[in-house]
Amino acid sequence: MTVSSSNNEVRRLIAMDQGIDSELGIVGLGYSPDNGLHFFVTNTIKGRVFRQKDADRLWPFMKGFVSRQIKESLVVTWDNINGKPNVALKSDLENLATKDEVKKIEKEPGPPGQTWQPYVGDDGNWHLKLIISGGEI
Repeated sequence: MTVSSSNNEVRRLIAMDQGIDSELGIVGLGYSPDNGLHFFVTNTIKGRVFRQKDADRLWPFMKGFVSRQIKESLVVTWDNINGKPNVALKSDLENLATKDEVKKIEKEPGPPGQTWQPYVGDDGNWHLKLIISGGEI
């Protein structure tokens, strides 16, 4: 289709015509905004071609959706963390010595020649044993 502008310049409407993209060199259907000087392919046999300006025009419509998706994906619970370490709960530690008990033992080691020594037992828990000069009790 040919149109005339206000200054009697003849312009050809180029939309969804066949051509070679001026920037990408690919063949397809496209448009020319400047009477054929530049040609931009929008559709090829492999699909649609998008450029940054297409994304910029769509962003105001997509911003809310993308923001909601990001917000929902950032919700983390302990159950959906993969590869997390095993952790001891306070209830698992009820039978172990408290900090205050350990401090008391350090301050009051026992009779002369005897001392308390912490160790990890076969059960994996911390224990204390009384050491006397020359051996264990």
